[in-house]
Amino acid sequence: MGDIFSPSEHCRECARLWQEFADATNAQLRILGQQQIAFVQQDSAALAGLNQAVAEAAARREMASDAFKAHAATHGDAKFKERAAE
Repeated sequence: MGDIFSPSEHCRECARLWQEFADATNAQLRILGQQQIAFVQQDSAALAGLNQAVAEAAARREMASDAFKAHAATHGDAKFKERAAE
């Protein structure tokens, strides 16, 4: 795992799906940060709303990851498949 993984070297669809995964991951991290702030501030109203957002963001990230992995599996490059499965 020493190499930097760059799906854009392989195909446009890889790059698009990887970007979707990155965007979903960033969105999830932002929401988790908001949730932490609400927890520290003991803002129960904000926490109640953020719990659902956290679950939705996690689901979006998981779907993006699955889509990327499914596409990566269509490539014949064994090293690429191995990296995508990580």
